[in-house]
Amino acid sequence: MASTCVHRISHSLLKEKIEIMKRHSMYIILSMLLLVSFALAACQPVATPTAGPTEVPPVLIPTKAPEPTAVPEPTAIPYVTCGTSETPCVITFVPSGEVGKITVAGQGIADWLNKETGLNFTIEVGTSFAASIEAMVKEEMEGVYPLQVPLRVDTKIGRNWDEAH
Repeated sequence: MASTCVHRISHSLLKEKIEIMKRHSMYIILSMLLLVSFALAACQPVATPTAGPTEVPPVLIPTKAPEPTAVPEPTAIPYVTCGTSETPCVITFVPSGEVGKITVAGQGIADWLNKETGLNFTIEVGTSFAASIEAMVKEEMEGVYPLQVPLRVDTKIGRNWDEAH
């Protein structure tokens, strides 16, 4: 009885080995088929381009250049001047230290600029950074273009539009 049991075990092992070999042979056959198809695809003749109809280049007809136009005369644009004794240029410093030291240093800058440019300058030290910016924006916007009716600008400060208005 022992030999029958061994025989059955070896018979079942043999069946498994045969199944495994069948699977392997199927993979080998598929791989070979794939390689043959690649080889056949590579061996196909390459299409050679044929010469098409030749195009005739277009005939260029020379044209006459347009006559130059006269340069227009520049128009006089009135602008607000500063630097005169009536309207001096304003140099604004933001308070970042002692106001006295800032004013003295600023006046030295104004004197040097006056000597170099011939324009008059005044020195201002704002009470806060926001006030300095507000004053500069207001002055710039009101004097952006000379109008017969003076332009008045309101400035307000806020984190957003609602807070500023």
